[in-house]
Order: sequence, then structure tokens, then C-alpha cells
Amino acid sequence: GGGGGGWREEWEVPLVYCWGVVCFVSGLPLIFLVGDSIAYWPYRSWASRPANGPEPFRLVSFCRRGARIRDIKVHTEQAWREWGQLPDLCIVHAGTNDLGQLPCKEVREELAGLWTFLGCLPGRTQFLFSDITPRPQGNHPADWDPRSVKKMDERRTDTNRFGRRLAFRSGGGFIRHPDIRLDSAELFRADGLHLSAAGGEQFMRDIVKVIGFWLR
Repeated sequence: GGGGGGWREEWEVPLVYCWGVVCFVSGLPLIFLVGDSIAYWPYRSWASRPANGPEPFRLVSFCRRGARIRDIKVHTEQAWREWGQLPDLCIVHAGTNDLGQLPCKEVREELAGLWTFLGCLPGRTQFLFSDITPRPQGNHPADWDPRSVKKMDERRTDTNRFGRRLAFRSGGGFIRHPDIRLDSAELFRADGLHLSAAGGEQFMRDIVKVIGFWLR
């Protein structure tokens, strides 16, 4: 959602961490978060918070406000080139803006194209699909009614199922956001699309929790 820019943002802790038989001598496992503004704003808040202790990973955001799935494909490729290496893990939050503008079939085709692209990248990066979060209202709340909200949520749910399958087929996984629900008004901004401060905190808790499982 939204428009405008904001490119790369980083938050890290200088720490050597070992995962399995791999020792990340350069410091930390490198993780990219690519997506739209639903992930952009929560990451900014999370990255600027006072640290309660060192995180055993380096998380870098390449989220762009207003990004569509096809944009994320381009931005992801640019991220590899800018950083100079492929990450150990890449979390993809894509589809929010496409669901509001394209038929479900086209959204699935866009996601399939994105995952085909990701699967052709060199290296051993693992990819996780982050579920599209609900939208209690939409881009134009005055034009929406309960039936529209229900229909949009059905489309979102179907798209999430498809995205998870794509991730599994590529050897990756997915991240759910079970506590961010349609009836959780306090987790959304007044526009009914973007997450509030509380919603953003929950979003990042889900992300960090799954990263923790991945590091085991």
C-alpha cells in the first residue's frame, strides 16, 4: 500500500554465530526481508527500537512502499547485486497491492513467476513466504461494505495457500500471522490496510519467531 520510496535499511549486531556445521565468520547469518509497505513500516519500527540483547542474525530490509509482485522481483535482483552476496534466508511479503487490483488468477500467476525467478538464482538461499495480512476496509473504506471485506479476505486466504505451496515446492516455508485478524481493529491504522504500531510489533514477532526456528 501507499506510494513512494525508501530502499535499503539495515540493523545488525556484531556477533559471530554458528548454525549447524556452518560458521558465519563474517558475523551473522544474513537475512533479507523483501516486500511492500505492510512489511516496510513494521521493520522500520523494529530496527529503531532499543535492543534488549543481541539477535543472532543480520536482518536487512529491501521493502518498498507501493510495491507489486513484479516490482519485488526486480528489487530482489537489485538487492543481490547491491549487497554483493546472496543471503542465507530471504523472507518475501508480496501480494498486498496486487490483490486490490488484479483477479486472483493473475495474482497467482504473478506469484508463480516470482518463485520461478527465485528458484533460478544461484546459491543456497532458502525462501519463506510471509502471509498477506487482512484488510478490514481497503483503499477506499467509504466504498466498502461487509460483503466486500469478506470477499477480499477469501481471496487473500486462497492466495496465501497458493503462496505457501510455492514456497514448499522450492524447499522453503512460510510465516503465518495468526494474531493479525480482521476483527483486531487495534492492529490496523485508520486506513484499514496498514498495520498500527501494535500490529507492526506483532508482525515482526512472527518474523523473528520463525527466524529463530530456522536458526536451530
